[in-house]
Amino acid sequence: MRGLRVGLVFRIWAIVVLSAGMAFPPEAQGRAAASATQNRAAVKKTPVKQPSAQKASVKKTVVKKAVPKSRQTVPARTAPPQEETRSEEASVAGLSSSMICVEENSGLELYARNVDMERPPASLVKMLLMLLVAEGIQAEKWTLETPVAISRRAAETPPSKVGVREGETWPLGHLMLGVAVLSANDAAMAVAEGLWGSEDAYKQRMNARAQELGMTHSEFHSVHGLPPVNGDKPDRATARDLALLARTCVRHPQIMQWAGTKEFQFRPDEAPRQCTNKLLLRMTDCDGLKTGFTRAAGHCIAATAERDGVRLISVVMGCENRLVRFNAAEDLLNEGFRQVTRHCVLTAGQEVTPAAPVRNAAVDSVRLGVSEDVWVVMKKDDVAKLTYRLRQEKPLRAPLRPGDVLAHLDVVVDDNVLTRVPLGVKQDLAAAGWGWKLRHGIAAGISAG
Repeated sequence: MRGLRVGLVFRIWAIVVLSAGMAFPPEAQGRAAASATQNRAAVKKTPVKQPSAQKASVKKTVVKKAVPKSRQTVPARTAPPQEETRSEEASVAGLSSSMICVEENSGLELYARNVDMERPPASLVKMLLMLLVAEGIQAEKWTLETPVAISRRAAETPPSKVGVREGETWPLGHLMLGVAVLSANDAAMAVAEGLWGSEDAYKQRMNARAQELGMTHSEFHSVHGLPPVNGDKPDRATARDLALLARTCVRHPQIMQWAGTKEFQFRPDEAPRQCTNKLLLRMTDCDGLKTGFTRAAGHCIAATAERDGVRLISVVMGCENRLVRFNAAEDLLNEGFRQVTRHCVLTAGQEVTPAAPVRNAAVDSVRLGVSEDVWVVMKKDDVAKLTYRLRQEKPLRAPLRPGDVLAHLDVVVDDNVLTRVPLGVKQDLAAAGWGWKLRHGIAAGISAG
């Protein structure tokens, strides 16, 4: 009994010494460290059995990944990300994803990866429907108020959908908001059948229009981008082709109105639903364009933003989740804006050199110029590389008048034409009179003799 008490006192003394920070000899410290390591290892190896209810609660707490605060809101005109930010995002997006960023007017590529890889585009195919409907409105084939009857096939189209019902009739513009804002497959089918008469007729037109645009690596077999059924072929497209389509779409104010709507209430008794393009809600200068997702396609987006007179478009395909596609598209746009500048290459009335020869006039040549300022969007590093090429289809012959397009000037960087501008004369150049022709004809004859 006395021995137990002595042992207990010794243990208490040791604890007090350790807590007071008293030094041990080096060899004792080593033994203590080794003992502590062994104890930790023993604890680590020892399985701890938890009740099933506790394990379930732990599992629930780690399923949802927290969204970084920097991704929740983006203030207007944020500082452009550094190069490593975009590289990190590209890595997160996965090496197999396709990504491109282009300038809207010239198609100047600012970033490109796997851009010619053919892959399912999911609901990005609806950009073709938006384009064809907008072009039809412009051509006065139909209006936003054109009634569209809902067929059984349209009503039974799988989600995403707005819930149209067979036998209903809806205005075209209302259905197109469902297509653009909520990516509604049922509304897309209803519009295709209602305006073109059948799904097949619409698909023929959409593929023809894609070829007219130069989308040579794309082929579409659905109205909405859903996976094929009953042996149908899958849709296929490339990021470069979709960027070309998006460049055409953003030039239509009607499409931008649809694609820039942040929420939409389809039925009066329903709550408004947010748009599928979350960049509209968090990136101040983003004003469109379209999202898409299927298991085969992954998460996709075509996004556009305008900043300081420059409009850029980014297309991202094949991401593993929604957050990554939005982050990647946003980073591409911000990095693109950092790279480019809007540069005035010619001012209104400025003439180009050399002077162009002219026939049937009292002068031998005439200087051609531009009637308005000419701006190009280009990489900041390429401003010093600007060159010009005069393109004249046929010799000039008086009379010449302001407003006549007499030639063109190509603005070029590294053999890439950034823009082609018309050239003309500032003032009338009359044809030479008979007296002038007679005198110059005699002089020419004397000189020849």
